[in-house]
Amino acid sequence: MNYYMDASAVVKLYIEEAGSERIREIVFSESNNVFISKITAAEVAAAFSRRQRMKDITEENYGEVFANFLLDYERLFARSEVTDSVIAIAIELTRKQFLRGYDSVQLSSAITLNTEINERLTFISADVELNNAAKTEGLAVEYL
Repeated sequence: MNYYMDASAVVKLYIEEAGSERIREIVFSESNNVFISKITAAEVAAAFSRRQRMKDITEENYGEVFANFLLDYERLFARSEVTDSVIAIAIELTRKQFLRGYDSVQLSSAITLNTEINERLTFISADVELNNAAKTEGLAVEYL
């Protein structure tokens, strides 16, 4: 199967939260293709830094999860480019949906990939509003 994960879903691979087990099942299944946007790297890095500052994870754990993510970013995930057309769609999405800027880019990336790969793509996010927007835009959605 083909999956698209936003940053909130990817974080669950490294920090134990509700939905972490399901994310691991998807990512580590050899029969799945997992796509992310290149902006996900910045969003995940920010999430880890925020968690460390809030003392949700120790400095040592921060270094470990960040290093693991950087390795996985290169080897586990198929990364989609943030092109001019992805941004144009993202801008249009902000007019139709109640989305933050990066969320609109995430959804636009998934919509673009869904068209390009010509196979069903399932969108995954921990953000209910973003999932609802994805469903409204015609994507299959798996809620965590």
